[in-house]
Amino acid sequence: MTRDIVQTLIDTYVENEIDIDGAVDRLTKTGLLTERQAEAIVRAHFTNASTEEIADKRGVSTGRVYNVRQDVEEKLRMAAETLGIIGNLRREVRPDRTE
Repeated sequence: MTRDIVQTLIDTYVENEIDIDGAVDRLTKTGLLTERQAEAIVRAHFTNASTEEIADKRGVSTGRVYNVRQDVEEKLRMAAETLGIIGNLRREVRPDRTE
């Protein structure tokens, strides 16, 4: 599920180009994720980087990377749930519109 959410966000902001720096920048601009969070989730899901590789690149512990990834995945789940609720409410209020 998280990979689907991340892929959707990246597709939206990077237009299907897996450009790591561009994806991180665009995800950060959404205000949902910090740069560190965006980089951790993009690298983990789209470069298949291990927790150890991400930790080495960032100069932090593997435990920290794991915690950041868990936090990000929870944020993305909550964001997806919120967007689903908003979409349902819009359909109830304006059933003639298909946004």
